Amino acid sequence: MIIMKKNLFLCTVLCVLYSLNTFAQNGIDKKSVRWGIIAGLNGCDAGDMNLSDDRGRLGGELGVKVELPLSLKASHWYLETEAKLRLLRWHETGLYSIASDPNNEKNHSNFTRDTYYLNIPIHIGRKGSFGKNLSLFFDAGPYIAYGLFGKSHYGQPYQISENKIGYGTYSYNTFDRSRRFEWGVGVKLGAELYKHYQVGVSYDYGVTRAHDSDRNANFTFVVGYMF
Repeated sequence: MIIMKKNLFLCTVLCVLYSLNTFAQNGIDKKSVRWGIIAGLNGCDAGDMNLSDDRGRLGGELGVKVELPLSLKASHWYLETEAKLRLLRWHETGLYSIASDPNNEKNHSNFTRDTYYLNIPIHIGRKGSFGKNLSLFFDAGPYIAYGLFGKSHYGQPYQISENKIGYGTYSYNTFDRSRRFEWGVGVKLGAELYKHYQVGVSYDYGVTRAHDSDRNANFTFVVGYMF
């Protein structure tokens, strides 16, 4: 299964690179390459499409992007890649509770995880022009990510006596117990205004498991400026 996932990722990347080479040979002007800066606000759902208070915590990202139009027409296909620092934050309560009073939130365990990744997506997309100052776009493709650093915190209640409950906590470096390298797939939908300002939403889903039981999967609201 792992070999199949790796082969799928490699095939996707090779197809994107082949497309880039093909269109480059067809005379795409290098001056048409666009650069930009991007920032985003995300919510990590641990792969189960759940951004409730018990799961999702807001994180963020900041980086740069490069966009290569595959045609000089107003509406065109394009290739895009980004390099960004991404913070994913995860939260879960209630993995353990004191049996004598399970409905008391103070008697529930609490687990949080903050992780920073270098995230590099490679997407192919389509941009449609709607007049001089508005374009809509959609793109999709694989991404790779490398875990840089992070912290995890765990707290658990324990029974001291019949009427007294204690609470123990400990912290550790996230990547002491999690995989640093992962890859997955993502999609993005957005709009470009006045040929410079971009707004959009994206969803990334980790094909490989970053942690023992969870995948990195997150929704992101993105803004950007293209030079």
